[in-house]
Amino acid sequence: PDALLPSHITAAVSGYASQRIPNDDELDLLALAMRFSSAWSAAWMFTRVGTEGWATRLEQKLTRAQATHEIVEPTARLAHAAFQKFRTLSS
Repeated sequence: PDALLPSHITAAVSGYASQRIPNDDELDLLALAMRFSSAWSAAWMFTRVGTEGWATRLEQKLTRAQATHEIVEPTARLAHAAFQKFRTLSS
């Protein structure tokens, strides 16, 4: 998640769109769903602090989760646009 790679997003959307294209309501929730995923992952990591204590490895994972969370919005916009293109092509 350190860099936003439009070609990777387009490739993922292409694979998904070959099976199913999300409807408008689903596309509108894409960023929210992606944010939830990264936030849930970070919350789960914090629960491990209680049992395992703080560790450098955990800090690295949380830094990665934060980076992922920060690129959700531009990633969702690119995916939304790519899905719209696939929708147009399949019409």
